[in-house]
Amino acid sequence: MKSPYILCLLFIVSIYADGQSKKDSLLSVLHASDDTSRVLIYQELARFYSHGSTDSALYYTHLALEESEKAGYESGKIRSYWILGLLYSNQGDFPKSIAYCKKTLPLLTDSLQISSVLNNLGGAYFDMGSWDEGIEYFLQSLRIKERHNASRRQLAAAYQNLGACYQTVGDLNTALSYTNDAYDLYGEIDNKLKQGDVMMNIALIYQGQDNIPKAREAFSTTIAIQREINNLKGLSNTYSGVGALMHLQKKYDSALYFLERSLSLADSVQNYHYTIMSTVNIAGVWYDKGDYQKAIDLTKSAIVGLDSMPALKLLRDSYEIQAKAYDKLGMVQDALWSYKHFYHVRDSLLNKEKLQDIHEMKLQYETERQEIVMARLKAEVVAKNAQAKTSAFMALLGFIGIIALGYILYLRSKLHKQRMARLEAEKKQKQYELEMKEQELSGLSMNMLVKTNTLKLIKEKISNGKGSYNAEAIKAIDNNLKFDKEWDVFKLHFEKVHQGFFERLSKTCPNITPNEQKLCAYLKMNFSTKEVSKIANVSVSAVDKSRQRLRKKLNIDSKENLVSFIQGI
Repeated sequence: MKSPYILCLLFIVSIYADGQSKKDSLLSVLHASDDTSRVLIYQELARFYSHGSTDSALYYTHLALEESEKAGYESGKIRSYWILGLLYSNQGDFPKSIAYCKKTLPLLTDSLQISSVLNNLGGAYFDMGSWDEGIEYFLQSLRIKERHNASRRQLAAAYQNLGACYQTVGDLNTALSYTNDAYDLYGEIDNKLKQGDVMMNIALIYQGQDNIPKAREAFSTTIAIQREINNLKGLSNTYSGVGALMHLQKKYDSALYFLERSLSLADSVQNYHYTIMSTVNIAGVWYDKGDYQKAIDLTKSAIVGLDSMPALKLLRDSYEIQAKAYDKLGMVQDALWSYKHFYHVRDSLLNKEKLQDIHEMKLQYETERQEIVMARLKAEVVAKNAQAKTSAFMALLGFIGIIALGYILYLRSKLHKQRMARLEAEKKQKQYELEMKEQELSGLSMNMLVKTNTLKLIKEKISNGKGSYNAEAIKAIDNNLKFDKEWDVFKLHFEKVHQGFFERLSKTCPNITPNEQKLCAYLKMNFSTKEVSKIANVSVSAVDKSRQRLRKKLNIDSKENLVSFIQGI
């Protein structure tokens, strides 16, 4: 047989060959191999290209899949699906990654392998901007790992993903705890590639906490690791992070230097997600430097690329930069068009209907688990009955009669309990749907407030400009403003979700002003200072002063958190 001979060659190649010689060695044994061995060689070639040329890695993996299907080689097909899911995720094509991961799942029987694919699904959904789906898959993966004594590498991956989740939703202290645990576990197994990725996340968390010295130290460590292992994709991501930090510190030339290096590396490894991310970041720097036309040109380029890549956060940021740049150049109609698309994409990110999908998945998971337990118990009863022996036929008949009667009574009781449980579940589901609709209405009302403030700002800039202004634009803005009920609409929906809040607030502080009531409502919804400033169309410092005045009026101790106090009302 050829197969053992080919496998020996593969082993020798994997140990002694490097770079181009390794690829040539694999290709040289390809013609002498059988179907199974060709699949293994194609997959090894894909692994060889995975950190350099993603397109080449995809090409060889598709060849491995075709060869597996032709030869009926099930293990090769499963592994090819798995690799394709990872490669498309690395390339930024998340829908294809999700499709291949979902093809892999039904074919797997090993629990930890299922957990790994669930983890990949979570990552693809999360990077695509579908955070709720991403968190749900990460949680499923973690539960399986905990039940089946997963390795340190697998647990480290779970910690890493949870850290990224908490980082995205803004719980930075919890994110830092999980991410440090992941970094330590990867260090124990000497996985430099993953240590580089995790240290990058640690740097971004420190940046979010405004701990700039710690952030710069973490970025330096990340760059050293990525250079050591020649991970160009990771180095591109790191340079992008450093560029963002320089941008935050208003060091625009340094920011452009690192972001352009990131863009060059992303192009070289054919990672389109990183390419567009760097392009959007560079556009933001040029906007702050005052070159508004260059910012517009770059965002147009990014938006064209994003048409085939559903990364909603990048699309949102692109339209926002573009709208503000048009506004600065006095191109009112173009600014309005860009703002319209910005609001549309932002609303998609805030879509609360995804929470209902997660709730339904949890209910389905619990139902399926109960059915499995019942089926196992029934199988055990059948097995025991098959092994049982009887000494008297009449005694057996009497025993069966008693069992049958008991089983009938049991079924009646069970059906009654199931009916009651179903009614209770339907009641909870209706209550849940009502709450979801009320939260959605509250979110829509907030969008009305933000839109109104933005349109008023644009109108003011047009009206105060020198020379003639665009009467049609002002008329369009006025028409939009006429249909917004602003605060009254928001307050109506807010009270549906947080019933009696304003009444309790007035009892706590009888002399509170309407503006202070609005600030309390925003804090009750856990909006940050920056978000409040955008909604109210005032500066961040003005919001901070309002918070201080509110703290004094409510007589809150300096050690007590204002938001926590408002949340308790």
